[in-house]
Amino acid sequence: FSDPDGTLLSAVRIESLPALGELTLDGAPATAGQVIPEGELSLLAFTPETDGFGVPYTSFDFSVYDDQEFSDPATMTINVDEVSAASDLYRNLHVKLSPNPVGGLLRLSLEGLTEGAELPVRIVDAGGAVRWQQSWKVAPGANAQTIDLSDWPAGAYVLQLADGISRQFVKF
Repeated sequence: FSDPDGTLLSAVRIESLPALGELTLDGAPATAGQVIPEGELSLLAFTPETDGFGVPYTSFDFSVYDDQEFSDPATMTINVDEVSAASDLYRNLHVKLSPNPVGGLLRLSLEGLTEGAELPVRIVDAGGAVRWQQSWKVAPGANAQTIDLSDWPAGAYVLQLADGISRQFVKF
């Protein structure tokens, strides 16, 4: 988000809903016209239909508010990779990153994984350079971690999860 007069993003308005799947805010269905404060954007999530995939899969329109006016609508296109039946590791995986945007400490939580599974996790910057990586062995109640990003430059980063068969990417 960039703003010509320098004011910061304060909210996003959902202009239209995706034709496929479900857009939710903190687990409740989002609605067209709903205004979401900046501090709640990390609670916005998209869930595709069961076994749904496609590039592009679906899209929705939104506008950004800067405490003065809403922007013209923009389109968020959502791509959903096909989940391989050979890799059930990711089928029930739910990734939570908070806060988003990150102000220093990033809380990463992985839910729905099979106990005993080993999962390579890494964070790359917009140029593709690996900034952090770790291999997690899934244990009951131990699938969350806080990562200190306070000395990282501002910018876009991508959380990458890959097991050699399937992969997931989460931009933050």
